[in-house]
Amino acid sequence: RRQRQMCIETAGSFRKQEDADHLRAELILMGLTVFIKEVNRDNIKWHRVMVGPVQSKLELDRTRARLAEENIETISIRIGQ
Repeated sequence: RRQRQMCIETAGSFRKQEDADHLRAELILMGLTVFIKEVNRDNIKWHRVMVGPVQSKLELDRTRARLAEENIETISIRIGQ
């Protein structure tokens, strides 16, 4: 049986927490499920704004289209379930 794939969209990555919080708030107002993930790269803390998880191709396409309408480019990350 094939494992179902889910996807998370990275909508932005910011050094300042406030910038990430601002984008997160905008995306929540759009009705999206959003969270912030902190990562460290080369001893620099980044705040990534993540949308999802998205569980179907249709939902993924709709999410990407809504973000594109707001000129928000995303990077997809596939995760197993």
